[in-house]
Amino acid sequence: MPCATCQRPAVSSCRSTGLKALAAVKNDGPEIPMEHLPHLFDRFYRADKSRTKVDTDSAGLSITLAIMRAHQGDVTIRSAQKKTRFTLRFPHMVI
Repeated sequence: MPCATCQRPAVSSCRSTGLKALAAVKNDGPEIPMEHLPHLFDRFYRADKSRTKVDTDSAGLSITLAIMRAHQGDVTIRSAQKKTRFTLRFPHMVI
């Protein structure tokens, strides 16, 4: 279930820098506590331990990171000032 105080995530920027292309997705809403940030890409990690329902949502960031790394990319997260931002870094590819 989505957070009642969160807005829908939106792509906030796309740009190319040197050898990488960047895409950022941001969501306005409650900040994610700093102690949880390093674990959010762990498979099935739950920041809220009271949520015990098994679903596939908790695997999404783990899958995202695996796909990005399989393509020599990366994804990072930053959460501050009531905004959470995921930055995806894609390597440039010559087609």
